[in-house]
Amino acid sequence: MATYGSYEAVRELYRGGFVTVSVARRIDGDAELKYVVKSFEPPPENLSPKARRQGVMCFLDAARAQQVVAESGAEHWAPIHEFKPIDGGAYYVTDLYPRSAQRLIFSEVKLDGHRLHTIITSVVNALIEMRGVCDRPHANLKVGNVLLVEPQPGVLTKVVLSDPLPETRIDAESVDYIDQKLVGELIHHLVLLKPVQVMGGWPVPDSPRWSFLGRKADAWRDLCNRLLDPDLAEQCPTLQQLAQEELPRLVAPPRRALPTAAVAAGVIIAAYGLGAIALPQGAAISRILYPWRSGVTDQGGEVLVF
Repeated sequence: MATYGSYEAVRELYRGGFVTVSVARRIDGDAELKYVVKSFEPPPENLSPKARRQGVMCFLDAARAQQVVAESGAEHWAPIHEFKPIDGGAYYVTDLYPRSAQRLIFSEVKLDGHRLHTIITSVVNALIEMRGVCDRPHANLKVGNVLLVEPQPGVLTKVVLSDPLPETRIDAESVDYIDQKLVGELIHHLVLLKPVQVMGGWPVPDSPRWSFLGRKADAWRDLCNRLLDPDLAEQCPTLQQLAQEELPRLVAPPRRALPTAAVAAGVIIAAYGLGAIALPQGAAISRILYPWRSGVTDQGGEVLVF
């Protein structure tokens, strides 16, 4: 079992795109498996030294930004317990979360308006926290980076975010509205179970799935359309406007608990946008739930890790 600083990787969950994700425990003290180690360790033959250095810098830059905002007292960010460069790469350690928003899509959960409101409100608050502490957007918001906080199975209280884009990879022209656009994409994905690009883009198509949101369904679809408008840059609401004006109008009463039958079949490991279903002992990991939406290219020294 590999060691990463104060932590020991016990079981590998995912390997791909030069990234490995493992469930972990502390070497000294509590041996409970409640942590996740994510490492970036490209084989030497795949990247030039320059590209490797750039990849490590991007990986650590994202981890550092997340740690700074999480340690500021922010309530909607997964913690970073440790992050360091290692020989040929880098790693960081975070908490193990049972489910991410990707799990809801995999299970084809029919989100009602109350739970969608809980998720999106938490997400927007997290984005405000990052802007306030780090003066930058997340810029990498996707369902695999939205981690569900459930004190009891099916009882969703809030979500926390992970994996902001390395600051050097943020498009300067879209810095003022990129997060709002990604909130629109997130609403689309959670309601329709498919990314915007798969469904044909903007405007958002009608679907019976919008009706699951109840009385506020039309208002949710309207907000999603406005955030995905190609001219969003010219009429973009601020994150504060979303939190204080738009979302309060979409509050809906709670309904039944999220279905948990699928969870009984296996434990879902959500690890900063990466993970897998851990099936009963003796079975192989069968499905990757959180595809690593990027790669690393070694063309002209350019490296993109997230």
